[in-house]
Amino acid sequence: MAYILQQLLSNSASLYPTKTAVSARGRNLSYRELEERSNQLAHLLLHCGVKKGDRVGLFFPKCVESLVCMLGALKAGAVYVPLDPQAPAERIAYIMGDCGVRVLLTNAEKRKVLDGKTLHALDACILTDNSAGELNGSRVLPWSMLADYPSDQAPQVTITETDLAYILYTSGSTGRPKGVMLSHRNALQCAGIVEGPAVVGAPERVGVSLLGIAQLVGAVRATVEHDADHAVLAYFDRLHRVHRNRLALIEHVADRIARGRLQLIRFGNPKIAIPCEHRA
Repeated sequence: MAYILQQLLSNSASLYPTKTAVSARGRNLSYRELEERSNQLAHLLLHCGVKKGDRVGLFFPKCVESLVCMLGALKAGAVYVPLDPQAPAERIAYIMGDCGVRVLLTNAEKRKVLDGKTLHALDACILTDNSAGELNGSRVLPWSMLADYPSDQAPQVTITETDLAYILYTSGSTGRPKGVMLSHRNALQCAGIVEGPAVVGAPERVGVSLLGIAQLVGAVRATVEHDADHAVLAYFDRLHRVHRNRLALIEHVADRIARGRLQLIRFGNPKIAIPCEHRA
């Protein structure tokens, strides 16, 4: 039984090594490839000085590397922070400073929009698009460096179900963006909702969010759309069949969690209750 998110991928890589795990922008990764590349990234993050609980930012349009980065951060014991690639630079800089992002995973285009102060505060910046011409500085690393690290196993980092997995920021429509913190336990309770043939079965395709739970359990072939919604959209949409104002609903719920006004999300099934953690 999985008690941390990355165990779901490891299990699927063992059961379905050649099955397509994710498709995006004309590229595919199998479960084995996703497992191996995320292992390599986890080792690289540790080499960059990442320690358990450190924040790792993801700032680039959604692609197959999105899942590699998410899982690589988790395997390094870090907390990943998805950053909207369409958001203003000021908002991104505020979020990175607010949660203390140590390492940024981005591409050359998005790195250019950040100011020098924000970049200087980072321990390292890893470019997901291998832009060799942009490697100006010892703290800017190319994606090709993954090849220097072992792919057969993840680093030995002790991670428990109560450790944070990721931080999702609200839109900040009523003020500064606020971070909602979810642990591995929180996320796995969501995984329990989408896992199994009662939800979807191969060969159905699912538009997957950054959290990527559906494809981690090997239930479906997932398609990452470049305009996919934030992490909680997938399961809110599935459970509530929301067809109108679904982003408004999610932002409202996330904002209430961030403000400490919502401690528990309980769905129609009385056995499904997700405790909420929030930043002060």
